[in-house]
Amino acid sequence: MGLDGDPDADAIAELAGRLAAAIAATDATAAGVATVAGGDVHDDGAPLGVHTSPDVPGVRSVSVTRRWDSDVPNSAEIELFGGLSLADVAARLGAPTHLPSNPSGRQTVALEGGEAPATLLAALDDDGLVSAITVLRDG
Repeated sequence: MGLDGDPDADAIAELAGRLAAAIAATDATAAGVATVAGGDVHDDGAPLGVHTSPDVPGVRSVSVTRRWDSDVPNSAEIELFGGLSLADVAARLGAPTHLPSNPSGRQTVALEGGEAPATLLAALDDDGLVSAITVLRDG
């Protein structure tokens, strides 16, 4: 189940970039996006998601959701073992914009994303550390 330990901000940013490119591809599939993350891929079948535990320090898992009636991916979430500072993430993935609170109470920020061909969000834990990064397919 992923690599426990201190999150590697550079490796996690690189993983987010690979997932963004994969999810934005015209012929993207949920399983294909999960394969890009690496690790042992488990596909629960449509309409459920695909999960993997990549060998990236500090990454617990990557979960890819798909559209209800197809294998087209909606999003990929990188779940971290420990939190990264928002400053570390922003330095690699773009300036944060705080979003209104959501019903779960989780604080979420949108990341500028630089050249990423998808929308990037970061979930913050109670200590203000990034606990997950979500890559959303645009369109």
